[in-house]
Amino acid sequence: MLFSPLCSSPLKVKEDDEVDRLEIKIDTSKRPRRTYPSPSREVAMKISRSLRSLNAKTGLFTKHMKIIHQDAKLHAQRVAAIKRTKGTAAARNQASEKQKAFFRDPENRLKRSIAMKGVKFYCSKCGEEGHRSFYCPTVRKNSAKVQFRCRLCGGKGHNSRTCGNPKSENEHQQQPRHCSQCGEKGHNRRNCPGSPEVEVGASGHITKKVNRHNSGVYSCSFCKEKGHNRRTCPKRNASLG
Repeated sequence: MLFSPLCSSPLKVKEDDEVDRLEIKIDTSKRPRRTYPSPSREVAMKISRSLRSLNAKTGLFTKHMKIIHQDAKLHAQRVAAIKRTKGTAAARNQASEKQKAFFRDPENRLKRSIAMKGVKFYCSKCGEEGHRSFYCPTVRKNSAKVQFRCRLCGGKGHNSRTCGNPKSENEHQQQPRHCSQCGEKGHNRRNCPGSPEVEVGASGHITKKVNRHNSGVYSCSFCKEKGHNRRTCPKRNASLG
């Protein structure tokens, strides 16, 4: 029995036609990137207002800054230049003077206090809340000008780091010690003869009594009482809640 080549094979069934018509697709596409929904109109307006306010106060978002931050090489060069500049003594002195001039203004201190809402800090001189010891009104009433005393030359108005006439190492080592407890020279607070924890031996050497661990009498910088420090002050802990 002969079959024409144009006719279908007698062995072919209906299911074969369905298989031939199947389109097998292999998914070779990459994993889609994670997409986030765009914020709502209210959130977008809040972000825009915050950025405009920050730009008005600081001027960060200038065209020049945008160009620098878009280019990774320019951004790296700028960061390196800032680090080199900040490392100089002149830059540190300039930043210190600007910061002092800024915080001398009561309005600026009030703005900083508002920005640090929820953060409580206390003065180490009078123990009141809301200002630091450098701007303490009690100290400024008693003394016309707050001055530092240099421990190298003994002068006022600067400290040992900014001393213009630093002494040599030999002169610095020969400088007599000054006790902050009794005010005399020749010893320090740790081995003060007037301290109840220090006694003078038969040979004339000063020895320290060891009654118990940390047996020193602490003085609290918050309430000015003795027997505890600022961290364990009951009045301060009660005010903090």
